[in-house]
Amino acid sequence: MKPFKIFASCLFYLSIQFGYANYCFADDKEVRIGVLAFRPIEISKQQWQPTADYLNSKIPGYHFTITPLNYPDLDLAVNRRQFDFVLTNSEHYIIIREDLGINAIATLMPSIGGHPFSTFGGVIFTRSDRADIKEIGDVKGRVVASPSNQSLGGYSMQIGALLKQGLSKTKIKQFRFTGMPHDNAVQEVIEGKADVGFVRTGVLEGMARDGKIRLDQIKVLNRQPPEKFPLLLSTDLYPEWPLAAAPDVPQSLVKQMAIVLLNIQPDDRAAQIGQYYGFSPTGDYSSVELLMKRISEHPERAREFELADIVRKYSIQLQILSLIVILVIFSIAIYFFRVNKTVIKISKEREQLADKLEELNSELEAANQNLERTVEVRTSQLRVSEERYRRIVDTAREGIWELGPDALTTFINARMAEMLGYSEKEMIGRLASDFMFDEDMVAHLKDMETLRRGVPEHYERRFRRKDGVAVWTLGSATPIANDEHRFMGSIAMLTDITERKRAETELRVLKDDLEVRVAERTSQLEAANRELEAFSYSVSHDLRTPLRAIDGFSLILIEDYAGKLDDEGMRLLKVVRDNTSRMGQLIDDILQFSRTGRLGLTFSKIDMKKLALEVVEELRPTGGKLQVAIEALPPATGDLAMMRQVFVNLVSNAIKFSRNRENDVIRVGGSIKGDEAIYFVQDNGAGFDMKYADKLFGVFQRLHSVKEFEGTGIGLAIVKRIITRHGGRVWAEGKVNEGATIYFALPTREIGR
Repeated sequence: MKPFKIFASCLFYLSIQFGYANYCFADDKEVRIGVLAFRPIEISKQQWQPTADYLNSKIPGYHFTITPLNYPDLDLAVNRRQFDFVLTNSEHYIIIREDLGINAIATLMPSIGGHPFSTFGGVIFTRSDRADIKEIGDVKGRVVASPSNQSLGGYSMQIGALLKQGLSKTKIKQFRFTGMPHDNAVQEVIEGKADVGFVRTGVLEGMARDGKIRLDQIKVLNRQPPEKFPLLLSTDLYPEWPLAAAPDVPQSLVKQMAIVLLNIQPDDRAAQIGQYYGFSPTGDYSSVELLMKRISEHPERAREFELADIVRKYSIQLQILSLIVILVIFSIAIYFFRVNKTVIKISKEREQLADKLEELNSELEAANQNLERTVEVRTSQLRVSEERYRRIVDTAREGIWELGPDALTTFINARMAEMLGYSEKEMIGRLASDFMFDEDMVAHLKDMETLRRGVPEHYERRFRRKDGVAVWTLGSATPIANDEHRFMGSIAMLTDITERKRAETELRVLKDDLEVRVAERTSQLEAANRELEAFSYSVSHDLRTPLRAIDGFSLILIEDYAGKLDDEGMRLLKVVRDNTSRMGQLIDDILQFSRTGRLGLTFSKIDMKKLALEVVEELRPTGGKLQVAIEALPPATGDLAMMRQVFVNLVSNAIKFSRNRENDVIRVGGSIKGDEAIYFVQDNGAGFDMKYADKLFGVFQRLHSVKEFEGTGIGLAIVKRIITRHGGRVWAEGKVNEGATIYFALPTREIGR
C-alpha cells in the first residue's frame, strides 16, 4: 500500500500547486504593461516612458512600468502571465484573447499630421530604381523581406492584398523574415538582399525622419490615394492596436486605466513623445478576425494548430496530467519490481545457502594468505614511509620540536638544534623552558595550557642560544591526542626570524627619527610662511605709499590746474591715474594669490548650485541684457570661501568677455564622471585660440589687451591654485569670437585635513 500512499500524497501536493498556479494580480501594487515594439527597443523605451510617468501621476497607489518587447518575447511573456496589461497589434490580440481571456479596454490613436487615426495598414514596396517591379502582380517570383509571419501590419495585411489580386503566398520565391523592428525589412530591400518589402504604415516615414533612408529611394506598390489615408499605404485599413487587461486585474483599476487613457490630450507630453493622439473607446476588431479567417482558408497560409499551441494554452493541466501518468507508471513499476525482486531473492537464497558452506572454508584459507601478504607489504611500506619522513624532517628549513605531555623534548630535528647551537642528543629529554629567558616563561606556560585544551597555538617566541644570544622564532604548535582525545604532547614548527626582528627595530628607530625631522621641517615651513606673509604686507604697504602720492598729486593737478593744461596734458594725467589704479588692483590680486596658497582650508559639504546662484546675483549687471542658465550641479566637499572665490573669478570673467555680444549668455553646469565632480562656466564672448590654452592659468598671463578688457591676469591663476589645493584640476576650451568654457574637477570622495 505504500506506493499508493505516495501517489495520494503527490496528488494532494499537485492540487495545492494548481490552486496557486493561476495568475493573480500583484499585491505589491506594481502594474506591468507589455508593449509590442515595431521600432528598435531603445527607441520604443524612450517613446513609452512618458506614458508610464503619466499613469503614475494620474492613478495613485500603483506603480506603472512599460516594457517594449519584440513579438516572440512579448508573446512568450504574455503566455507566462508576466503582464497585467498588454498593447499589441490586432492580430496578436485576437490570438491571445481566445487563449488567455484578456479584454480590450481602449484603442490607440496615432497622430498623423496632427490628426487622430484609429486605423492602420500595410505597405508593399521596392526600391525606386527597380524598373522590373511596377505593380503588385510583379511580386510573383520575388524575394520578400518581412519582419515576421506573425506581424499583422508587416505580413498578414499584405498577404490579404495579394489574395485579392489572385496571387497566393506560394507564388513568392522566398520570404526573408528579418525579425523586429520593421526597420530590418526596409534595410534588406535597400541593400538589395530582397526584391520587395512588407512593413506597417508609418515605418518608412519614421525612418526617413530619423535619417536612415530617403523616401525617393522607395517605390510603393498598389499605392492607395492619400484621401483614404495620409501615409504610404498598399492594403485595406484595420483597427489600430488595442490595450487589453488580464482577467485577474481588479475591475476598479481597469476602469481607472480606461478613464485616464481616454483623457490623454494630444498636447500632453506622453502623447507627444509617444507619437500618438490619444486613446479611443475599444474598436471593432471583427475585420481583423475576418482577415485571419480569410487567410486561413488558403492551405498555403493556414495557421496550423501545433503542439506548441496546446502546451501554451493548457500548460498547467498538461503538467499535472503528465505527473499523474508518471506517478501511476512509477507506482505500478515499483509494485512489479518488488514482487519480482522477492521471487528472485527466495530462489537465490536457496542456491546461496548450499554454496555458502563450501565457500567459507576456501575464503578463510585465502583470507589468511592475504593477511600474511598484507602484513608483509604494510611493514615494507611503513619502513619506506618512515625513511621518507626522516629525510623530509632532517632537510627541512624550519625547526621541528616535539614535546611529550610533561613538556619534555621527545624529538628535535637537525635544523632546530642548529638554530640553538646544540646537538640533538643535548636537547632530547630536556624541558623546552630550559632554552628560554626567564621573562618569557609566563607566555610559554600560557601557550602550553592552550595546547592542553586541544587548541593550536601561533606565536613569536624568543629562545636562548647555547652561547647566550637571543634567537627570535615564529612558531605554529599543534596538540597531539590519542583516540580517547587525551593530550599526549605537542609538535611545533619554528622559523628563525631574528634578522626580521632586527630589521623591525632599525625601521622603528628610523621612523621615530623621520617623525622628528618632519616636525622640524613643518615648524620651519610655518615660520617661513609667517615671514612671507609679513613680507607681502610690507611690500604692499611700501608700494601703496608712492602710488597714493602719485594718485593724490595727479588729482590735485586735475582739480587745481585743469585750466592751465591743454587737452594732451589732461590726457596724460588721466593715463597716470588709470595706471595708478591698475597698479593698486594688481597689488591686491598678488596679495590674494599669495593668501590662497597659505590659508588653511575648512572642509564642509557645499551646495554648489546655491553658491553659483548667489555669486551670479551679486555680479549680474543692473539693467543689462545678460542671460544666465544654471543647471543642476552636484554637491562638493571643500572650503566654502575658496569655492565662492572660484565662482566669483569665473563668472566675472564670463560677464566681462561676453559683454560686447548682442545677446550675452552664460551657462553654469556640472556632472559626475567616475570619481570626479566636473563643473564648468561657459560664455559666448571673445573666446581664445586653443594653442594658448596652457597660458590661461599662469600669473599675469593675458590673451587680450587692457584696452579691450580690463584685468590683471591673476584671476584664473587663483582659480587653479584653489582647485589644486582641493586635489582637483582645471582646464579650458574655446574658440576665437565663439566663447570659452572653463572646467574644474573635484574628487567625489570626502576630502579630509
